[in-house]
Order: sequence, then C-alpha cells, then structure tokens
Amino acid sequence: MPQVRDCASGILEAVPYTIGFIRQHMRKHRKGLSVMQFRSLVWVERNPNNTLSALAEFLGASLPTTSRIVAGLVANGYLTRVGRADDRRQVALGITESGRAVLHVAWSETREEVARHLGGLSDDEQAKIAEAMQLLMSVFGSKGSAHSPAGQAKD
Repeated sequence: MPQVRDCASGILEAVPYTIGFIRQHMRKHRKGLSVMQFRSLVWVERNPNNTLSALAEFLGASLPTTSRIVAGLVANGYLTRVGRADDRRQVALGITESGRAVLHVAWSETREEVARHLGGLSDDEQAKIAEAMQLLMSVFGSKGSAHSPAGQAKD
C-alpha cells in the first residue's frame, strides 16, 4: 500500500507543473481567444452535438455567460449552433474547420515545445514516460469517466 500512495503523491506533485507548462504554451498559440473561449472549443471538439447547458457545466459558468462565449465563437466562425431534432428548444454545438484549425495549431506547437523539453532525456526515459502516460490514460482517461475531459459534463 505505501507504494500506491507514493505513486499517487508523485502524480499529484508532477501533474500541476506539467499542466502549467502545457497551459503556458497553449496560451501562446490560441489566436487571441480568451481562456474560456479556448476551453470551449476544446470541449465542443471532444463532445460534438452537445448542449449549451453541458458546456456551461464543464466551464463552471452560468448559462448567460456561456451563451455570450458561444455567441462570440459563432461570430468568429469557430463554432456552430444547430437546433436539435429531439428537442427544438435546445441547440447542438459543433466545431467548424476554422475552430479545429485553431486547436490544431495550438496543440501542434505545444506538442513540439514539450518534445523539445523531453529531447534531453534518454530513449529509455522517454519510453518510461510514454508507458506511464498510457497507464494514466487507462486509469483516468476513459470516455465517460467523471475525471476525463470528455466525461466531465456528461455526469
């Protein structure tokens, strides 16, 4: 049992630094979008045809605030709002090719920065990190998990 707690402590210590690094570099490439707008794009890409309410829950924002965020993203051509066939009072959110392009650039540029930092590690160390990330995804990253980015707002 002490080994599992040491593992958990290691994750809790390392992940915030890793997330901070990733956020810093994602911000450089988000094309002038606010953090909330960028997070909205990411969420809608991972959760296509979902509702404004679900996005608001994910963002931790009110419906009026989320509606304003989405309206700006629609006006800029990054998101679409389409009436849902099953409930005409609700709209389904979708991401456009322009929205995907913004995300792709931010993701690609950040991935390259992470790769530059990992480049100083040996092949064996890089393989250990890759294996550890696969293990973490198998524990925390399943679709529908309350802890996964895709599953957060669907619970």
